[in-house]
Amino acid sequence: ISSKTVNNGRWNKNPKVRTQMMENAGFALQFLKTEGLKLVNIGNEDIVDNNHKLILGLIWTIILRYQINISEGKSARSELLAWVRSKIPEKGIKNFDHDW
Repeated sequence: ISSKTVNNGRWNKNPKVRTQMMENAGFALQFLKTEGLKLVNIGNEDIVDNNHKLILGLIWTIILRYQINISEGKSARSELLAWVRSKIPEKGIKNFDHDW
């Protein structure tokens, strides 16, 4: 997504213990913050502990930031819906409530 380096390339390449995993997740989250992403209610422990709901929210935030260009006068939600429709048109997605 970005050609920038996380923590100057200093991270645990093969984390084996929880502390190393937490440190790597912290590096990633800090990088996203420096890129201007607003991270709400997610920390490195949520990633390491596989909190799927928060991780999915983080993934959507990353998609919004790097893949979807929000046009003037349109909401992020409508742009995200348009992006999802363009990726899987055969599913006929009309909203984020009932079509999931």
